[in-house]
Amino acid sequence: MKINYLAVGCCLFLLGMSGCSADSTENADLISSGKVLMTMHTSGPQTRAYYTDTGSSMAFSWHNDDVTSVVVNGVSGNENCQLTTSTNGKNVPFRGTVNTWSGTQNIYAFYPYSPTGYTVTSGDTPSTATVSLTLPNPQSYTVGGAISNSFMVGAGTATESGGAIDASVGLKQVMSIIKLNITNAPAKVTGVKLKCSESVFPTTATVKLIDGSISNPGTLVNELSMNVIDGTSVSSKAISFAMFPADLTGKTIGIEVVFEGGLTKTITKSGLSFARNAHYVMAFDATGAVDGIVLNGLTWAMGNLVADGPNGAKIGAPTDRGLYFQFGSLVGWDETTYSATSATIAVRPIGYTGGTSWDSNWAADPANENVSAGTGDPCKHYLGGNWRLPTSDEYSILFNHAYGGWRRAGDWSWSSSPAAAVHSSSGLTFLATGSRSYMYGQLKDVGSFGCYWSSSPFDAPHAFPLYFSSIDLQPSNYTYKRSFGFPIRCVHN
Repeated sequence: MKINYLAVGCCLFLLGMSGCSADSTENADLISSGKVLMTMHTSGPQTRAYYTDTGSSMAFSWHNDDVTSVVVNGVSGNENCQLTTSTNGKNVPFRGTVNTWSGTQNIYAFYPYSPTGYTVTSGDTPSTATVSLTLPNPQSYTVGGAISNSFMVGAGTATESGGAIDASVGLKQVMSIIKLNITNAPAKVTGVKLKCSESVFPTTATVKLIDGSISNPGTLVNELSMNVIDGTSVSSKAISFAMFPADLTGKTIGIEVVFEGGLTKTITKSGLSFARNAHYVMAFDATGAVDGIVLNGLTWAMGNLVADGPNGAKIGAPTDRGLYFQFGSLVGWDETTYSATSATIAVRPIGYTGGTSWDSNWAADPANENVSAGTGDPCKHYLGGNWRLPTSDEYSILFNHAYGGWRRAGDWSWSSSPAAAVHSSSGLTFLATGSRSYMYGQLKDVGSFGCYWSSSPFDAPHAFPLYFSSIDLQPSNYTYKRSFGFPIRCVHN
């Protein structure tokens, strides 16, 4: 594999190759003048990063409406000056109103602009000044737009002379940037994750302003995630996000891309030492993306079964409660009817000749498919392939064999916002969907608990579901009447 260069001052690498330093090419001086209006002229190769309209190549240039923060600690009112450019290019003026001063002051510059400002620490001296930066997790990115959180910092001095202020600040890029060249995307991208079995990704760092180096990596996590807004309809696109430099040599890194409809694909790469001011590029072929996340050799669907017309079902989004099925039934009942005495069929298999009212004596088995009677495994019937209901043992393994509470459930946890659900760092979410009552099918207790049918029967009238609430977890220990209506989460080997 060869190393390519996209722009002067920024190195491009294939992931798995060694990085290189761009310190020798950095020379981005900011020059400002004016008594009230500060004008900064940027020069040199170090600018923020963005994509061209096609999304196929990376550009390094200031862009119309880019905004920087300038801090002058020695002058009241200049704790967070906002300077904006109205032109594109590597050498553009930034302008904004500042309070003037006499003599010489130390100044500090930051990109991107922060409404809450940046706090300069370690003294008001350019050679020693530092700042604490926090990388949002998750980040956000719009395809074709600027890369979020691509921090740049600088320190210098500014002298007032004859009513004018002249400033010089050398800007340095702090971050490493990872770019995914995605091909054969089956749908729009909704999210990206970098994952490792160990906590290796810094989310906070103390950064030296004079050279952009990190002197104290802070909180480490085992996953960095990013929400993506994708307005494109093409199958090839570029997705990037920033990370603090980190030596991940010898680590195995998982890269997961999530597409609309819950489709996902994960690839693994050998880690390397990710350098400051470096851009790492890798190919990501989305061929073979599936509707799920692979855990312990089993692919779990990201969402529950939802209606796909009157005679079909598909995997929904993680935010969909989905259809409610009785145990071993192919008839899916809607998620919205709350009537105390009735429920509405939303999906039935082609050829179904059974009843249209809730059957309080329902006692079928998913292992026995009979389309006309509406019995069988809804995952197998509607999704085909190797999709099926999970067993109660598989639910137990998924939740770390924990019973009675969340203390021993690994990284699973209950959350009440934005919707009551349990989550894990894998990305799987199970909503607290409540149930449809075994007697009349009325929908109840949504947000209080969740129950999901397994394929495992217990005795003639009972079977095993996954059950959880804010204080209780029973992945395979409770039994319910088979006539209860619960959502379905599908798996395949």
